[in-house]
Amino acid sequence: MNRRSHGSRRILLIVTSAVALSVAACSDGDDTTASPTNSNSTESTQESSTTAEETTTTAPGGDLVGTWTAGAQDIVNANTANLGGVAAMECSGTLLLTFVDDSGFTNTGDISCSVGGVAAVGSVTSTGKWAVTEPGLVAISETVTTGGIEMGGVSLPAPTGVGDGVFEYSVDGDTLQLTFTDPSVGTVTQSWVRA
Repeated sequence: MNRRSHGSRRILLIVTSAVALSVAACSDGDDTTASPTNSNSTESTQESSTTAEETTTTAPGGDLVGTWTAGAQDIVNANTANLGGVAAMECSGTLLLTFVDDSGFTNTGDISCSVGGVAAVGSVTSTGKWAVTEPGLVAISETVTTGGIEMGGVSLPAPTGVGDGVFEYSVDGDTLQLTFTDPSVGTVTQSWVRA
């Protein structure tokens, strides 16, 4: 194998892993995920001394509930921006991130990437639990990842798609922004659109 091919394979593996880590929620060491829960709540409020009206309040993180989508190339660009990006890499595919109101989540992606004549195809699914620990912070726990990556005829195990930890989030209309810090790439902000 020539030196260029080896370098291209290494970059492809790193970036393919970055895509698989599409929401790699890494903790900053301050573990606030001791007992994640996310429950919907209904409260009764007294409007006046003679009228009681029942209102439904949005549970913390209720704006996260639903399915969000992002293009593989967009996630690669976000995940590698601090490294100067990977201009020669082309990726296709769609990533889905689903938060359900019973505190479960699923992150899936079927992607293909190529750089320097080397191609990789991957399919990764991560599942686990989520909970808002404080406004704008969501904790991920109990993560299980399945799937794998095939590159140059070699099958590799799937890296963790969404790992246990905490990440920042904000929802503006149909756009979800996730921000996390990973020691290998620094602080990353990804944009997802409600499906």
